[in-house]
Amino acid sequence: MKQTSHADTATDAAMPLRPPQDLRARLIGPATLLLIVASFWSLDLQWGEFLQADAFAKMGEFIGGFF
Repeated sequence: MKQTSHADTATDAAMPLRPPQDLRARLIGPATLLLIVASFWSLDLQWGEFLQADAFAKMGEFIGGFF
């Protein structure tokens, strides 16, 4: 069994993430959100009709029928 000194483990624990991994992790969320917004923006949807009471009633019927 290999024994490590206290100095070796302290150095390994204090090492930060490599910058490319850290940068990639920080960009995944915003990039995904941007792609989702862009995909909805490109559709010719009439958002006012989605927010009407009749639309919510139909969505409720659909979800109820689904389950």
